[in-house]
Amino acid sequence: MSSAPGREGASSGSPSGGSAGYDLEEPASLADAEAAAETAAETAAETAAEGEAGEGEAGLDGPDALVAKLEAERDEYLDALRRLQADFENYRKRMIRQQTEQLERAAQ
Repeated sequence: MSSAPGREGASSGSPSGGSAGYDLEEPASLADAEAAAETAAETAAETAAEGEAGEGEAGLDGPDALVAKLEAERDEYLDALRRLQADFENYRKRMIRQQTEQLERAAQ
């Protein structure tokens, strides 16, 4: 199916409302969603590595602060991933519903 007028209103109905800080563009396939999840995981790993490098220089916060910071960052990434998965699931269901409606109209 093409990305015609049906997609314009699609993002406005998402529960995130666009304020979550990630792109509202629906993934074209499950592979795209998985690639986005991998990218998020890689970014988390890079950020954690940068945090550890900076921590070695300062050394004032201690391991508890680093753990708390990494846990908060992990939670943010998990939340973004869950929202992305929910958005993709809603997109998939919407596409099935639209295709069914088109088939019903074509059969009339």
